[in-house]
Amino acid sequence: MRELKLILIILSIIITPNLLWGKSYKEAKNDKDFGLLLGDPMAISVKLPVNVRNFWDFRAGIWTWHFWHDKKYNTPYLSMDYGWFFPLENSPHYFYTGIGLVFFFLTIPKM
Repeated sequence: MRELKLILIILSIIITPNLLWGKSYKEAKNDKDFGLLLGDPMAISVKLPVNVRNFWDFRAGIWTWHFWHDKKYNTPYLSMDYGWFFPLENSPHYFYTGIGLVFFFLTIPKM
């Protein structure tokens, strides 16, 4: 798991600078997309468009989370989200919301 985290961090450092330029809502296109999430969770993300404003988002990665007093680290997970884009009044950027399922596998408590 440590090697996987290191690979995801290195790939994110390479790819993240290319993602810093935002587009306005009118310029936004709902295209296929591949990306990486940094932080908690760290994951690979694939977005597949359904139509002009709706999409499926699939993520697979590693989650670090707290449940009461226990800390769980290196918990592999898979999530599936159905989302849709929408504008907010007086904002040039687009936003999205959605609904989804998350599956956690192989919890490894902190030693």
